[in-house]
Amino acid sequence: RRAEVPFVVAYAAVRRARWSAAASAARTALALRPEYPEARLVLAEALAGEGRDADARQELAAFLREAPPEMVDARARAEAYLRAGHAP
Repeated sequence: RRAEVPFVVAYAAVRRARWSAAASAARTALALRPEYPEARLVLAEALAGEGRDADARQELAAFLREAPPEMVDARARAEAYLRAGHAP
């Protein structure tokens, strides 16, 4: 399978505030492609939506390790959330 398929499902679910479905789909995407920063960012948002801030912060930290420098805006948002002490 392609990691992009569950990523799109995760992205759509997070936009509809379906946190559990989003987290599950994002984890599937990451199982298929372990270094997939976009999926990791969606997973962090889903975990934050579920109220799992510590887990969301862990995913944001992993996102920052994986994300290429070109993801300037997403990296800046993740860094700001981590500095502020909360997830997205």
